[in-house]
Amino acid sequence: MRKESIITFVIFLCVYSNALANAIYVDKGGGKDCTSISAALQSAYSGQTIVVAGGIYSESLSIKKNVILMGSGPDVTYIQANGNGIEIEPNLEVTIIGFYITASLTGIDFINDDSSDHGNGIIKNCVIANCGSRGIDVAKFKYGNVLIQNNTIVMNEDEAIYMYGQFGNSIAITIMGNIIAFNNDDGIHRHYHAGSAYQIPNLSISYNNVYNNSGNDYDRCESLSGGISQDPMFVDINSNYSLKSGSPCIDSGPIGVVYNDPDNTRNNMGAFGGPDAPVVNQAPNVPSNPQPANNSNGVSLLPTLSWNGTDPDSNDTLVYDIYMGTTSTPSKVSSNQGNSNYNPGELQKDVTYFWKIVVKDNHDNETVGPIWQFSTSTSEVCYSQEELNQAIATLFSQQQLNDAVAQAEAAKDLIISQLFTQEQLDNAVSQLETAKDLIISQKDQIIANKDQTIASLFTQEQLNDAIEGIKTTKDLIISQKDQIIASKDQIIASMFTQQELNNAVTEIEASKNLVISHKDQIIANKDQVIASLFTQEQLNTAVSQAELAKDLVISELEDTINSISTGYTVTLTKGWHLMSAINTPAIPKTEPEGAVNIMFEYQNGAYVPITVCQPGRGFWVKINQECVFKMYKIKM
Repeated sequence: MRKESIITFVIFLCVYSNALANAIYVDKGGGKDCTSISAALQSAYSGQTIVVAGGIYSESLSIKKNVILMGSGPDVTYIQANGNGIEIEPNLEVTIIGFYITASLTGIDFINDDSSDHGNGIIKNCVIANCGSRGIDVAKFKYGNVLIQNNTIVMNEDEAIYMYGQFGNSIAITIMGNIIAFNNDDGIHRHYHAGSAYQIPNLSISYNNVYNNSGNDYDRCESLSGGISQDPMFVDINSNYSLKSGSPCIDSGPIGVVYNDPDNTRNNMGAFGGPDAPVVNQAPNVPSNPQPANNSNGVSLLPTLSWNGTDPDSNDTLVYDIYMGTTSTPSKVSSNQGNSNYNPGELQKDVTYFWKIVVKDNHDNETVGPIWQFSTSTSEVCYSQEELNQAIATLFSQQQLNDAVAQAEAAKDLIISQLFTQEQLDNAVSQLETAKDLIISQKDQIIANKDQTIASLFTQEQLNDAIEGIKTTKDLIISQKDQIIASKDQIIASMFTQQELNNAVTEIEASKNLVISHKDQIIANKDQVIASLFTQEQLNTAVSQAELAKDLVISELEDTINSISTGYTVTLTKGWHLMSAINTPAIPKTEPEGAVNIMFEYQNGAYVPITVCQPGRGFWVKINQECVFKMYKIKM
């Protein structure tokens, strides 16, 4: 609903400049010549102009003199009458411009009931609505001219315009540029009796929008040219009869420079069009271009809603109300937001959401957008950095985040003192490198002596024996790893000693010697070599299997050494948790597995998703279900 508008009557100032110099000014609030229109009509002399300021005037007016009655615009100057709104007595010349008139009877009534009665009347730029009888009654003239131009006549109980020529045939009535709609009887009614005495011979009806009246749109009359019958698209059918963008009434009124709107464009039909129209602020355009697009599927669980909001009046300031929910009648979630995007926080997966935007300008105009919808992803998604930042901003204030970082920093030194020393870590890495080099040296020896390969081939059984020996060593190491994980309180005491690594190397040496002993046996019995040779394909397969076995052992050794528990173990419930820093690169594991949803840490003013926790840095973790959370060292 609009409560104020910028009103400019440029044409009035030019055409009626002399009349305005001697006008009577009416303002209900005081400070002018009169506080009521009735008092001004009583005081006026014939031919005088009465200028009425905006306000609600609860009066039934009777005009008995030739006057020009000018309101400040149909959007701000209201006549609310018990009875007829304005009665115009016979034999007068009266102009009425710029009012919103509602009455318990007829809005504007020309009272003529005698064979000598006549009169000239102009009714322009008025809204005549919700009257208990007719909108405008023009009846029983002998002669005269009546112009009904650029009015909005809607939702009246009887005919919008009623005409009755009874006492003569010199009546001229022109009806042009009006919107006549939603009345409970005929739109334009021409009363008819047999005989020329009852005719209105000079009736001109053109460029009107006559639409959806309960009786006939035209009764005993017709439009000459330019008429339409379409929904006028009012901003609000109950209160605001200015036109929405896209209305068929825009630029559809009478053609000609003298009829143009104040901006010199073609006449708009209705009370807000034509040369005497107020310059009225327009409602915002309908919101458009929703993101996510309407009916989208698989939308991120942390979306940013956005849309386009514009206004025909480029200097207007726009704000938005956002409605969102899981039903087709979403609830308001944000009011008077200045920017055209909205972060709803983390959404549920595989759910359909509905949303709409109501855009408002700084003149109390508003436009309700359509209802859009989208469906979220059916599975967990990998969040972008922007989505993580949005989620964090939704969950925590910047001060809360700063406090959490400070607490993590304070706890860092305590945690570091309980973890492995750098010397212990270096020793473990060194032992791993020694074991790895030993295995690689065996590979290099085989490759360097490729010319003797055929003579030194293993049988499949011999190869299987070697692999079993390696697996035995691997299982021994894994059993030690499991013992460490199962006994978190004994981490330091149960780490690999140099003796344990030496034992592992001894096992590998034993496997190697077994292989070498078979080689020597084959060489010693060279007469039997030909019978036991493999094909080239078998040779390639054996080498490939040996390489795989080697890589498996190396991988298992690295995983075993790298996956040593840090002693960092805690039971966590479902949700977000801030975790203290550690002094070594580490990765998380949970019991049961898969309970970690996502981790991130604060870096250079932003929260960054991570898979590895770095030394000395606190981090956040999201847990899907209650679990035991552990950290394991890794080699970087």
